[in-house]
Amino acid sequence: MIEIDGIIYSLQRQGGISVYFDELISALDRTDIDYQLALHEGHHCDSSGSNVIVRKPRFLERYRAVRTSSDVGIFHSSYYRRPRCSSGLKQVVTLHDFVYERHTEGLKRFVHSKQKFAALRSADAIICVSQATADDLDYFVGKVSAEIHVVPNGVSEDFQLVSGESLPNGMETPYILYVGQRSGYKNFSRLARALKYLDGFHLICVGGEPFHESELRQLQSEGARKVLHMQDVSNRELNILYNHAYCLTYPSLYEGFGIPVVEAMKAGCPVVCGPCKAVIEVGGDALTIAWGDDSKDLADAVRLVGGDDREEIVKRGLARSKQYSWAKTHEATAEIYMNLLGK
Repeated sequence: MIEIDGIIYSLQRQGGISVYFDELISALDRTDIDYQLALHEGHHCDSSGSNVIVRKPRFLERYRAVRTSSDVGIFHSSYYRRPRCSSGLKQVVTLHDFVYERHTEGLKRFVHSKQKFAALRSADAIICVSQATADDLDYFVGKVSAEIHVVPNGVSEDFQLVSGESLPNGMETPYILYVGQRSGYKNFSRLARALKYLDGFHLICVGGEPFHESELRQLQSEGARKVLHMQDVSNRELNILYNHAYCLTYPSLYEGFGIPVVEAMKAGCPVVCGPCKAVIEVGGDALTIAWGDDSKDLADAVRLVGGDDREEIVKRGLARSKQYSWAKTHEATAEIYMNLLGK
């Protein structure tokens, strides 16, 4: 039997890792693979059923070793935990990124990295969501005994080209779309600075926290024409926003994958990004890349997607997005499970 350690559902209400395990659990439910999902009281997971167990959380639960039953053959933690007794038990780790190691300092980084590296070094199989993440594994951790598998993330079937779906009242085109958190390495400030070169464009930001005063001051100083922040947006609503957007701008300095990039391509929305290794791996020739590091370079790249090549850019994005699906992710993951179990 496989145990999915659902500790991530005690750490976040929503986020990329939760989406990953939501999709994995949903796929497992459609197979005959014997598994159980272990959660803790107060979790934020919608799964229920006879194969879901709910435990009482202990002090500092996220850092504790997990007690498993004797019939568990594979332990797959959602966030870098290890089983207490590992004799004969195979361990799988999904490695999403090295954000902490690249962009966090001090005690927070030390504690996170100590737990993560211990899980990686004791694993029997490591699933990296991109080759860029696999390369970072070698750089930060070095040689590990586990088999390393590059299994890209998928994308929801909710994202697609649509016709006849209009924007909500009050929204105007053309607008630049930004999706996700905005702080730190996400490099939103570069986009904010680029707006002074993009007269005539609105900016719509989806997800993340409401704008901070400092962000509003910067946007105002850069002459932003109209800026809208939307929270708790459904996939259907986001798909409409992608379909009508001039482009998705994704200036992040670092990613392990970049799911919004695939969502946008699948919905026929051009993607403008900076020279981020994982994003370039994911988007390939469908991307319009601002290779420089200043705001003018980003604005110039945004302008490019409105030129004569726009239709070709959209076609390349649609073709590229077909490489990614949660069905493919699950199929590859299930094969890893079966190989570890000797089936």
